[in-house]
Amino acid sequence: MIAGPDSQDSHLLVVDDDERIRGLLQKFLARNGYWVTTARDAAHARRLLDGLEFDLLVFDVMMPGEDGFTLTRDLRRRLTTPIMLLTAKGDADDRIRGLEAGADDYLPKPFEPRELLLRINAILRRVPKTGAAQPPRNIQMGEVRFDLVRGELWNGNTPVHLTATEALLMRIFSARPGEAISRLDLVEELGRAGNAFCATRPPGHHAERETAMGFCLFGNVVSAARHALDHHGLDRVAIADFDVHHGNGTQDLVWNDPRIAFVSSHQVPLYPGTGSAAESGGSGNILNIPLPPGTGGAAFRQLWQDRARPFLRGFEPQFLFVSAGFDAHRADPLGGLNLGTEDFAWVTHLLCDLADACAGGRIVSTLEGGYDLDALAASAAAHVRVLMERGR
Repeated sequence: MIAGPDSQDSHLLVVDDDERIRGLLQKFLARNGYWVTTARDAAHARRLLDGLEFDLLVFDVMMPGEDGFTLTRDLRRRLTTPIMLLTAKGDADDRIRGLEAGADDYLPKPFEPRELLLRINAILRRVPKTGAAQPPRNIQMGEVRFDLVRGELWNGNTPVHLTATEALLMRIFSARPGEAISRLDLVEELGRAGNAFCATRPPGHHAERETAMGFCLFGNVVSAARHALDHHGLDRVAIADFDVHHGNGTQDLVWNDPRIAFVSSHQVPLYPGTGSAAESGGSGNILNIPLPPGTGGAAFRQLWQDRARPFLRGFEPQFLFVSAGFDAHRADPLGGLNLGTEDFAWVTHLLCDLADACAGGRIVSTLEGGYDLDALAASAAAHVRVLMERGR
């Protein structure tokens, strides 16, 4: 392997009407560290050049239709990208014609692949560098390539349509390779008030400081809340939990943290046996709303309206997190409440109203419980639908 000094960041366009030669060149150059896109003729190359940037163009001269000489002469009027011509026409007059058209090098066929590689390396070494080393312009993932400059995703030579938000997300992911990016960071980096729903498994609201419980290993929502406080310059955040079970882990983790308000409605008695109204946190930052078995939608809504809403509004959180458990649904086998899908949509609207009033509309919701698959699917869909409508 004879990789060039900058081969890992260099993108080549190979244009040849012979499919076998195109394939061989692509494989050989890729093995030596280059990103390679191929085109079958001049028209195909022009379409690619309209959407992508390349570090070197390699053209066959004797192509049907527009030949390599003509293509080179026309492109040279508007591009400074180096061009190498490959051809069986190796006479001196042909070489002179190619160089006069604007080619940087001219290699007659047949040639040794090693010579082609050394010539490419030599041309790229001569290309002037501008300032300090720049990050790669493209991210390659097998056959898939993302152009960071243009925000374009390609599968081989086929463009993949991205929405504006998807392109922005790809730029965020590409700029931080190898990192796990939190949902909070994504909401913040999208550059607008917004929300997110995380279908997280395992759930997290039962995980205490020193004990994993109730299918929960880590306090997911508290980790996100602390990240918001410690890395995004916030002073106050809140967590709202409407799972049928009390979020004992969340309560344990925030008990002595006056920066985090926690409100939970949950069935009592029920696992894990915590969450009485008397449990209010080290600085009055916790509100527990116990619900007797059989509680229906009307009572649930009234309590959230009359107790949870004023508590959260008075705290004035700058970011709102939601532990979205849907096991309070009447069909759930592990709970005994009598809520329906419409009640989860209603409470999501209420929380969005609070976020609009205090937090610039910013909500991150993470999935907690839900053990009847049909009820879980319908309830989560209703929840997400409201988040999407309100986040526009």
